[in-house]
Amino acid sequence: MLSSQNDIYPELRKVQQETWDSMQVEGVETIYYIGGGTKAEFNRINDSSQELILECSDDYNVMHWKFKQALLHIDYSDFDFIFKTNASSYINKELLLEFAETLPKIGCNCGIGNGGDFASGCGVFFSKDCLEILKDIIDELPVYSEDHLMSSYLSRHGIGVTDGAKRVDIDHTMNYCGVNTPCYHYRVKNQVDRQNDLMLMKKLFEIYGKQDN
Repeated sequence: MLSSQNDIYPELRKVQQETWDSMQVEGVETIYYIGGGTKAEFNRINDSSQELILECSDDYNVMHWKFKQALLHIDYSDFDFIFKTNASSYINKELLLEFAETLPKIGCNCGIGNGGDFASGCGVFFSKDCLEILKDIIDELPVYSEDHLMSSYLSRHGIGVTDGAKRVDIDHTMNYCGVNTPCYHYRVKNQVDRQNDLMLMKKLFEIYGKQDN
């Protein structure tokens, strides 16, 4: 879970932890990776969630480097996938696990695509072989688009975008793009007022929280 010490992100992280990430599902663990630290340090939130503070920048154009630093510190050997998402996301962990069980365990780069060229970084499944490629190849040079970069690296190894990713995008009206359709990933980013993101996560938890049990 990509996060930051900047702007509204600590508030978003707190609301995520109070809503969907308060629901514990066996086989799913959440790690919020955050820059701006003086050393790499894990802080336990609950039995299935942690924050990982990293000794790197939180700047937008080096998000890929922060992801690499997270991979260097996270032990994902017992997991089949990492689902990389961000602070504008509400996750249904049970549906996330169900969907992951349908995915190939090798060569998986599964996210909402753009004509098949890249998988959106706001919600993408990486299999362990993809993570090893990315962990080895990512460098610190600033880039404009992290998700383009990730897919371009994997493409060099013959790995394209894996089909089938789902996402529901919601605006402040709660009336947009199938809000009443259960999904593993809701994107609630409001480009005008990010305070609406907080309200939407709480509202989604009212609708779906009990269903996550």
